[in-house]
Amino acid sequence: MPIPAKGKSSRGPAGKFQSPGPAAPPESPPPDAPEPEAVPNQEIAAQLPQTRFDPEFHSIEARVVYLGGNPNKSVYYPGTVLLQEHPESGEPVWMPNAEGGTDYDFRRYDARGRVIKERLTQDGKVWGLCRHIGHLVRFMGDVDEDGPQFEVRAVPAVVQKIERFARLQLERQRRNTESGPTLLTQMGLGGG
Repeated sequence: MPIPAKGKSSRGPAGKFQSPGPAAPPESPPPDAPEPEAVPNQEIAAQLPQTRFDPEFHSIEARVVYLGGNPNKSVYYPGTVLLQEHPESGEPVWMPNAEGGTDYDFRRYDARGRVIKERLTQDGKVWGLCRHIGHLVRFMGDVDEDGPQFEVRAVPAVVQKIERFARLQLERQRRNTESGPTLLTQMGLGGG
């Protein structure tokens, strides 16, 4: 069961609040029960596959340094992270979650116009903390006409995980791009 981060609420998959009590185990048919027979032409519900992140990519933490000049820069990305118990070790880990969204604030000044010194790097750039590996990859790819907008800084082991995740994401996109039109044509749905 997810442990909400400090100041956060715990929501279930449908956006409904979850009770903090123990969850009932899912009901499953007995192991010797026969498979239910499929009825021809009976409608069934289509479901999206559940995305599972490789445990290698949990509990990532890196600084995102804003390289641009906007003193009030903020960025919103869909998706959050939840503090959950690891199923085997029971230790808390940060897990990416597709629900909700995260605001990243790169403001240089507080409400009174004072520089927020705690959020400056040694070279005077504003930084924010990020624990969502997908967001870190997006920050790395955010480029405009002046060049990269952000720099991701972390210990070498975390940087290797981020770069590996980015490579895996690019490979998945390449496969989907190449196979999509072919699959549609094979299904008789493609144009041509």
